[in-house]
Amino acid sequence: MRWVVFVVTRSGFFFVLLLLASVVVVDYGKVFVGEDVRSFQFVRPDSFKSFVSEYEQRGRFDKDTLRRFLYYYKKAAEYMPNPADAFSLLGFCYFESGQYREAVGAYKRSIKINPKFFWSRYNLGFILFKQGKLRAASRWLRSALDIPPPVSLNFIGSSQRIYMPLLSARGIWSGQGLLRSLRDGQRDCFSLLGFVYYRLGDFKAMEEAARAAVRLNVGGKEFFHYCIGLASYRLGEYKMAIAYFKDAVKNYPQDFYAYYYLGKSFKALGMDELAAKPLLSAEALRRLPRKGVLEETIASVRIGMF
Repeated sequence: MRWVVFVVTRSGFFFVLLLLASVVVVDYGKVFVGEDVRSFQFVRPDSFKSFVSEYEQRGRFDKDTLRRFLYYYKKAAEYMPNPADAFSLLGFCYFESGQYREAVGAYKRSIKINPKFFWSRYNLGFILFKQGKLRAASRWLRSALDIPPPVSLNFIGSSQRIYMPLLSARGIWSGQGLLRSLRDGQRDCFSLLGFVYYRLGDFKAMEEAARAAVRLNVGGKEFFHYCIGLASYRLGEYKMAIAYFKDAVKNYPQDFYAYYYLGKSFKALGMDELAAKPLLSAEALRRLPRKGVLEETIASVRIGMF
């Protein structure tokens, strides 16, 4: 499997920054004609701040807010030409409303119109993961990571009618702010993809995804090193597993699995004396009512708005 590392240069920051700065203030109701003008003006929310604020509070959406924006993006997708951005946010609203099948449909329509947008592909993979469709999820997550960051940033920056009100409400006025959000999304995408590969038993692919995440510098290096150690153990590469799990027990001193797999790796190499201490630590931690690092990290991953 080939991983391509994309880098946004300093000039790339300036390009996105200029793109955002050049966006003119528009009357969002007047981008349509005839009866559509009155219809769209009627459904457009007075403010986007509550929607963005509730998203930043880890998706604790008020039902009325969510219903209002779901209806708005549905109408936007109906009235706008080439509404990839509207369908993407419609999929987001469907998901947060618990309507997974409709969310999948909206994201697929968004991707059909614009196949090169990270958030539509990542979010579709996330939903399929939630539905237990792991192989399909892995394909969409992997394809999301193939999209160069500038392509997704430029698409958001050019979306005056749909994304610009959200960017304004969130106070994002620079390419660097958008890139930071995208990097967080890539980190979550790599995390979820690695976990999906783990669940599928494809430990080589899990290791490759974790190494690619480290090379891309998307953040969470300690977690991805943990994943490399776990994949190495499953692949029978015990020396490699020991190297990574030695760091894991320092980074995650309360994690049962870090000590357990460190001990088991020593034992697999016939180093019983070195195996004894981490296995004793693992036995003590087994009684604690908490999940492992892998499960805890994946539980924190969520669908993304932008």
